[in-house]
Amino acid sequence: MSNSEQPVSVQGRFDLRRGAGGYAPIIGALGALAVPGIVVLFTVPAKHSHYDTQLIALAAGLLIIAVIGSLISSISLASIAAERELTANIPGAIMQIAVPAAISIIDILAAFEVLAAVYLPLSKTLFALIAGAGGACCAFFTAFTVGDSWYAGPKNPDDREKYIRRPWWADTHKKAYKNANKVTLTSLPPIILGMLLRGLQITVPVSDFSIEFMIWTGLVFSIAGAIAGNRRMYHDPSGIQIPLQPWEAYGTTIVIGGYVFVLMLLLP
Repeated sequence: MSNSEQPVSVQGRFDLRRGAGGYAPIIGALGALAVPGIVVLFTVPAKHSHYDTQLIALAAGLLIIAVIGSLISSISLASIAAERELTANIPGAIMQIAVPAAISIIDILAAFEVLAAVYLPLSKTLFALIAGAGGACCAFFTAFTVGDSWYAGPKNPDDREKYIRRPWWADTHKKAYKNANKVTLTSLPPIILGMLLRGLQITVPVSDFSIEFMIWTGLVFSIAGAIAGNRRMYHDPSGIQIPLQPWEAYGTTIVIGGYVFVLMLLLP
């Protein structure tokens, strides 16, 4: 067989648009599954102590944030799947939209830990560590977007020079995957530290302030991530595109890791 007849070896890659479209119904389904749990919590007989009532309110709040985060992120991911062109804007948008998606998953797991504190107090540490492990997985999958961000945007070198006006942080296959590993490793220390402190029973006592702080933090991060991600997808009339920037990659995963750290300290 001549050289011209030999099969061509190509680099593998993921289609970010199809990936977003695949994640959209999954994330949306998580929010739908949380709704029955919220209904059940609101029908619990009011025969608990003040402390248990606080925890039930916290569990309901976490599940409500999970519903909000899953719905707005699934709609946002579906809009990415509808993109006709794989523009350089998409990787940054996906990473920012991943914040409410991750928070919805983490809050569902955290709600189970809160309920365990009420009904299975001896198992609450185990459920908290499960929530932390879930958060680590969310940070990993978010960082995974960096690995294939190199392919997004114009392919022609002249078009890239014309329409890309920001430094291209991950413009090659090798550099993108190297940066993806760096982003993953950066997001893990706060999660690991939080899980370690949780395992050692070093936590903050539950109070009205800590409950409101957890709920409001999750809500603000979810809404901010969805808004920023959708704005990131704006189509400039001039065709200018903005590739994934370091602050987006590190910022989104650090937010997820930091949120998990806070929950490890504040959950009952």
